[in-house]
Amino acid sequence: IPLIPGFNDTEKNFTMLGEFARSQKEHGRLHKVNLLPYHNMGRSKYQALAHEYSMGKTEAPEDSAMEYWKNFLEAQFKLPVEIGG
Repeated sequence: IPLIPGFNDTEKNFTMLGEFARSQKEHGRLHKVNLLPYHNMGRSKYQALAHEYSMGKTEAPEDSAMEYWKNFLEAQFKLPVEIGG
């Protein structure tokens, strides 16, 4: 699951994601959740191609935000969560 500040970092979103992931785990289709921090490494490629980078000034999430959502999914939905992939 990518974590994109200002886009999907809300309790409502992570509750829906957690419910879906838990249902997949219960059916044996999920072993762990990888929480992936947003990065802007593609920005320079867009600039080189003279395209607008639609994510603007979006920055990577703070480590504390990654830990918060990891703990949220683990505690609320009993999911095994790893930061990174």
